[in-house]
Amino acid sequence: MSSNAATNAFASAARGAANRGVGGKGANQYNSTMNLILDAFLGLKRTSTPEFVKSTMDELVRQVSHIPPGDRGLWVADIFRLWVHKRHPRTGEKEKLLGRHMFLSLYDHYPETCIALVNERIFADMAYWKDCLLIWGMIHEMPLDNKAKFAKYNPLIEAFRGSMIGQRTEDLKALDTFVAPKRIRDIPKEDLVSMLQGDGVKLPSITWIGKYCVRETSAENKRLFWWIQDPETGRLLQQSHVSYMLRASLKRRVAQGQYEPWGVRESVPYGAKESWRKLNAKLDEALGVPEVKATLDRLDEIDPSKLPGEFTKRNIKFLLNEKVKKAPAIDEEDTGNRRPTDESRVGLRRRTRDMFTDPSKMNVATLLPHQIAYDACTSKSRAKIDYHNAAFDKKALDMVAEFDKIRAEMASDAGDASAIAAAMATGRIVGVADVSGSMATEAGGAAPNRPIDIATGLAAFIARVAAPPYRGISMSFTDVPYIFDLTVGGRPMTAKESLTEMLRHVGYNTNYKKMHEALIKLCVDNKVPESELPVLYIASDMDFDQMDSTLKSTSTYNYSTRSYDAPSDGKTSQKRWETTHQTIMGMWAKAGYQKIPLMVYHNINTTQSGVQATQDFKGVILLTGRSEQVIKLVLYGEGADEVEEEIVVDGEVTTVKVQNVTPYDTFRKAMEQDHFALLERVLLYSKEGHLSLVTPDTIGGYTAKSSA
Repeated sequence: MSSNAATNAFASAARGAANRGVGGKGANQYNSTMNLILDAFLGLKRTSTPEFVKSTMDELVRQVSHIPPGDRGLWVADIFRLWVHKRHPRTGEKEKLLGRHMFLSLYDHYPETCIALVNERIFADMAYWKDCLLIWGMIHEMPLDNKAKFAKYNPLIEAFRGSMIGQRTEDLKALDTFVAPKRIRDIPKEDLVSMLQGDGVKLPSITWIGKYCVRETSAENKRLFWWIQDPETGRLLQQSHVSYMLRASLKRRVAQGQYEPWGVRESVPYGAKESWRKLNAKLDEALGVPEVKATLDRLDEIDPSKLPGEFTKRNIKFLLNEKVKKAPAIDEEDTGNRRPTDESRVGLRRRTRDMFTDPSKMNVATLLPHQIAYDACTSKSRAKIDYHNAAFDKKALDMVAEFDKIRAEMASDAGDASAIAAAMATGRIVGVADVSGSMATEAGGAAPNRPIDIATGLAAFIARVAAPPYRGISMSFTDVPYIFDLTVGGRPMTAKESLTEMLRHVGYNTNYKKMHEALIKLCVDNKVPESELPVLYIASDMDFDQMDSTLKSTSTYNYSTRSYDAPSDGKTSQKRWETTHQTIMGMWAKAGYQKIPLMVYHNINTTQSGVQATQDFKGVILLTGRSEQVIKLVLYGEGADEVEEEIVVDGEVTTVKVQNVTPYDTFRKAMEQDHFALLERVLLYSKEGHLSLVTPDTIGGYTAKSSA
């Protein structure tokens, strides 16, 4: 009876052996999860080069023809979902540049589908309108001549234009309704401002497209040019950005109700550009664009609680009326030191500081906890420290609310009372930060984006959102492990206090084994029951120290006995190779624990590195990136049933209990979030190439989850 590659014992054993590797500091690990799309989920990150992004995406597409036919539709859909997951600024990994590179790689293979996504305004749904302009700029930087760029990317640029102009037209119609019976193009801007400020007025619902419409005087007008083609000669005629955008709707009236397209050799008339400029200004007013109010010195109209989080972060010194490089003195705390006699600026400072006393009013969805915490530690201004501490508080409030939603979701799907209880008890997480020397590398960027900044920021954040009584507990490890209580009396430490505490002990070694030894001793000495063991969330570059010299593959083959000679200490060949994680499992089992804590390996290495578990290894979650949003995925694994697994401890087979979750299970959960709804709707309509394999039965993701 023949066997295929998936069931053949020899093939499986050989591939498993080939997958064994060693990390940068000697610890055993796997080179791959044995699933390329899971490897991409873990390997694509902010520090990935454009070449690596393209080669990874190209390989994922090539793999479609080499996987079982029944899995191909899901695989193709996952390639697109992976892009949205990495880019999404609120509920994904928030990686802007990576997301744009991934989109251009998708366009190489599926241009029609990418254009359909643009036409459906996907960037407004899962990114920003500005992404269209930034991708436009990236196209100009490509090493292609003008004809090659136009031939390949003109359909995409036309889609960008059509999508943006279409949304702008809809927003202007909404303003027409708001000012009716007048028209928005006829009403003076001052009158519109008065109407918008009226008591009890219901403001029009419009998007942010007006803010991202390029202005004639901006550098982008020249930089983001494009071409139109002369139909008679085939020549490419370069147009400024505004002129190119206006040509989409520019027509000449030739008779009553009859129009013809504007000639390619004719200049865009001044009146059209003037109308573009004035209508964009009115859209800005309706949006309350803070940059406009600041430029016009209308600071009394700025409500800090309505500002986008990114704007507040970039302009916090302006909002606080403080000099850029000098913190206010004690006698300047009330007014700020930038323009202390300007009543409107002082008033804005006071409104901004009042917001810090109620963090629930703040908008911080797009910000990253580790950056907030780092800025809280390094700021000199008292008011700026208060801002970062309050922003950290709001991030925690938002995540606790997300945890509650996930618990309710899992409880509603549970089949019995015990499963409901398990769902509601999730969130018992302890963050563990690697603070060894390799974590301080600036290879992927300076602070606050060094691995150590991300690890300590995430661990401090987890201490704020974990379920009571685990809230406030955190750990770090280097050559010596430390446990922290990030509370002061009955209150949690601020972001600044938490990070200051965690960074008191940093070192050079990455002794992951010693961290577990200390934790096991703590649990054994204090008789901690298995039911109260926490989920261990390890934020590290995963370059662990080699823990046991006998794990190295240094034995020699004895041709007389046809076997490998045992090391001098007599340890068996079974002991000779196991991953660091498998060794850790054995340590917990030897200590008398039949249940092994669920372990989350959050890899923040700036380069590619190995993994501690393959795709189907139970009791392990693998994550990556800088975003706190991936922490939510832990709850699904924590709420899973327990299963029994066999491990080898000192040559003896031992049965232990682990959570019934694998790295691939976690990836699948990440791929079924509701922010994929629009994407999946477009994929189902596309019949381009491999997309014909994507059907309601094969797409998986949010579509399958919502129809279950």
